[in-house]
Parts: sequence; C-alpha cells; structure tokens
Amino acid sequence: MTENDKLIEVLHQERVRAKKSQSDAAKFLGVTPQAISNWERGYTRIDCISLFRLLDLYGTEVAAFLRACGLLGEQETDRADAEGRLLTLYRGMDERDRARLLRIAAAFNEEEAAPPVKRQSRIIPLYHFLAAAGIPSPQPGEDYEDLAVDADSGADFAARIAGDSMEPYIHDGDIVCCARSIDLRDGDVGIFYADSGMVCKQFLRDSEGNVYLLSLNRARADADLSFPASSGKSFCCYGKVLLKNRIPLPEV
Repeated sequence: MTENDKLIEVLHQERVRAKKSQSDAAKFLGVTPQAISNWERGYTRIDCISLFRLLDLYGTEVAAFLRACGLLGEQETDRADAEGRLLTLYRGMDERDRARLLRIAAAFNEEEAAPPVKRQSRIIPLYHFLAAAGIPSPQPGEDYEDLAVDADSGADFAARIAGDSMEPYIHDGDIVCCARSIDLRDGDVGIFYADSGMVCKQFLRDSEGNVYLLSLNRARADADLSFPASSGKSFCCYGKVLLKNRIPLPEV
C-alpha cells in the first residue's frame, strides 16, 4: 500500500467516524460529491487546503491523521502531540487568557533566540567629491566621511554616483564600493578622470588600442567617451567598481 493509498483510506474512515456523508463534505468545501468520491477512491489527488479543511470538519487533529497514515516519525509525533495539547488548551481559554499565553510564548521565544552574529567590519572613505579620491591628504568631514563595510570586502574607497548614464545597473544616488586598480579588463566598470571630470563608465579597449568609456544606459550614449590610440588624449583610472555580477558590454 502506498502512502497515498493509506491517506485516502484514513480520510474515508475519518468521514465515516464523524458521521458525515460525501454530500456533507462536498457542501462544506463547495465542490461536488463526485469530487469527494474521486479523492476517497484515489482517482484524483486531494490538495492540502481541502484535506486540512475536511479534517477540521471531521474533528480530526492533523497530527493524529498523519500518524494514522504513517507519515510521522517518533520525534515528529512527540512534537505534534505537544502542539496538539497546546492548541487544545488555547481553544479552551477566554480571550484574556489567550492573550496572556501569547505574551508568555513571545517572552520565551526572545529568551531562547540566539544572539545575532556580529559581522566584522572596517572603515573606508566615502568621498563627497570624486576628485578627492586623488588628492594626497583628503580631509575628514570635508572631502569624505567614514563608511563601514564588511571586513573581507575588497573595497578601498566608495563614491556616490550622480546621473542616469549607468542605469539600470547603477542608479542615480547609489553608493559604489571601489578597489584601487588600473588593471581593468574589458567590461569592468571603473571610476575615471577624463575630459576634466570624474565619471563612472564601463571600460573597453579594442584590438587597435583605442579605449572607450561607455554608458551602460544606451539612451545616454551621448555620454560615452573615446580615446583613440593615436590622439594623445589621456584618462586616469582611480579604481574598479566592485559589482556582484559581471555586466555585459553594450552594443556600440
């Protein structure tokens, strides 16, 4: 006999014990008597919601039903019995005693709860102006403020992004954590000083040595910057933006 065979057998027995007809059960659930018959014969599988509602109609404790079906081990049975006794006591209380019991349970739960694990952190500078990332001795409170990050973070500094050119990956006002690096691969996002300003862009170098700093938001392709190898134009990379996932290069 399979678990499902045992389940439908016990379900039928519980209906008979409760002196309910298939029509009674069908009316209670809002289904046809044929649906009840199909469940009890194993022609169709009963869903959990309907099963629990029928058990409530038959006055059958869920734990007792599962135990009769052989679906509770010894440890689960003990736990279910305790929960069943507690539920029985709760149902017999007036509203004031129910509220008291819930407060007591909440207090015990707070006492037993394990203290949260405090993660180790360290402090990096969050620059108010990206240009401050390059000056020798930035002044606390003027050029930057302290930002706590996980101790194992590879970030050396953080910056706040302005504008929508890096949407939908980096939003206006987002704080990005960065590692100081000039060793960028195609597709990396970095903080650059270029064309007399600080920008956040995606890096691309083609086979001829031309460099492109690209906006991820292609509706803002007007904000792209290019540095042909033969032009003599230069830029400076202050760091690589640390992202959870690698962002694909846009079609340019």
